[in-house]
Amino acid sequence: MNTQKYYAWYTVWDRKTGRLLCSGRPADCAKALGFASKKSFWASIRHSQKRGHQRKYEVLREEIRKSEVD
Repeated sequence: MNTQKYYAWYTVWDRKTGRLLCSGRPADCAKALGFASKKSFWASIRHSQKRGHQRKYEVLREEIRKSEVD
């Protein structure tokens, strides 16, 4: 991903109910979900990718042009 032109944009749903919990950049999602930092949010996502599933959240990661967000 070209970080000069794109943001990583995450959309997170509750896995059990399908309810949208948050959408935004990693720091925004980390704050909305109660993670201590965006690094802990990333670690949670990476850990679930290695296991092959996420128990609590359904996560979609997209690359969004910075010009669309700013």
